[in-house]
Amino acid sequence: MSAAPPDFDAFNRSLMIAIPVFNRMGHCQRLLESLHASRDLLPANVHAFDDASHEFAPEQLRGLLHPEAQLLRFSQHSGSADQALTRIFQRFVHSPTHQHLALLDCGLIVADGWLRAAWLGTVRAHGVLSLLNTPMHRTEHLIECTPT
Repeated sequence: MSAAPPDFDAFNRSLMIAIPVFNRMGHCQRLLESLHASRDLLPANVHAFDDASHEFAPEQLRGLLHPEAQLLRFSQHSGSADQALTRIFQRFVHSPTHQHLALLDCGLIVADGWLRAAWLGTVRAHGVLSLLNTPMHRTEHLIECTPT
């Protein structure tokens, strides 16, 4: 018999919110702004994985993150999105505190209440919930790439 699904607070405490970052500062800024506005967000659960971005300094990204959020900057680019995601999954699998993973692309903007929607979706999907943002980055040219 499978374990009972976690209540929202247990889900939220055990959630790793992973943001793969490679350049695209403007997109990252908008995602992080929307995350900061999320009512139920636990800032320490946010992990930005910078895959050796070269369009901005690590301090600029750090400045967009909540002080409790984690920034992991790799000194060498992974070479592909698949490899960058492998790094994230390895970190998640070896985490002693995280049981759930929300992988948010910088091209996303989340609405308030997204955490509860993710929790309900995860419960209904028996642990696997996938939301895709496609086609990929068609609005790139519309967004400034300089943080404010």
